[in-house]
Amino acid sequence: MSSIGSKNEEAIRNLTKEICENVDHSPLILEEKLAAVMMVCFEILSAIPANEIRMHVSDGQILCLQLKQPETTTH
Repeated sequence: MSSIGSKNEEAIRNLTKEICENVDHSPLILEEKLAAVMMVCFEILSAIPANEIRMHVSDGQILCLQLKQPETTTH
């Protein structure tokens, strides 16, 4: 593994740990914590040229975050 990859992986682990600690220690209820994390994800996803991110989880599941336009309905 390259030195850059190792540094990036370590930085990701550190940031994840920091975020989790802040979320865990927040007085907000779970739904509000999730809303705050989703708002951060929205900000990041809006800043990159992508509308969907997929991550394969160790148990085989896929975590997907998708940014899409609301569906319009006509009456």
